[in-house]
Amino acid sequence: MKFWHPVLKKWILVGLRGVIYGEQTGASEWKATLVKYLEAEGFTELLNAPSVFVHPGGDDRPREEVIALCHVDDPLIMTRSGEDEDWTHVTIEKEFDTKGRRLL
Repeated sequence: MKFWHPVLKKWILVGLRGVIYGEQTGASEWKATLVKYLEAEGFTELLNAPSVFVHPGGDDRPREEVIALCHVDDPLIMTRSGEDEDWTHVTIEKEFDTKGRRLL
């Protein structure tokens, strides 16, 4: 990428190693990254509702079903217990920086 540097008063060439927020491919790259990670953690994306992920729960964490709706980078977590909600947030925070919990 080439841009004019106003302080140095010359053209600068730089190379990008990843997607920039707001770039045309940014949303699809983010979605692919999120889906890959959540599926590795046991979540399944609903076919008729993209960006809605369900974890069936079981003997291990979470104990009951967890539903996670992800709008861009804002997850909305629905569970029957606070423990499963905390587990879900901790699981997501292992891989991604989040804005914090209980902001609504």
